[in-house]
Amino acid sequence: MDVPLPSRLSYLLYSRTSNPGQRFEPRGADTRDNWSRYLSLWFVLQVRFYFQYHLIPSECRNKYTKQSISGGN
Repeated sequence: MDVPLPSRLSYLLYSRTSNPGQRFEPRGADTRDNWSRYLSLWFVLQVRFYFQYHLIPSECRNKYTKQSISGGN
């Protein structure tokens, strides 16, 4: 276990998808990798919208949207 943690994680994440010519797995493995990619993308988008809409106070958000709508006055 002398390999550092990010290299091991990247190996675990990308070992199946980096070299598709060397693996002998059924077709379901590709769809499972695609589903994991879609789920990770969905999770990242959820976190982004959570930070955008739930951690900004509502009065600040309303003030900025009213400013941008009214022309910045």
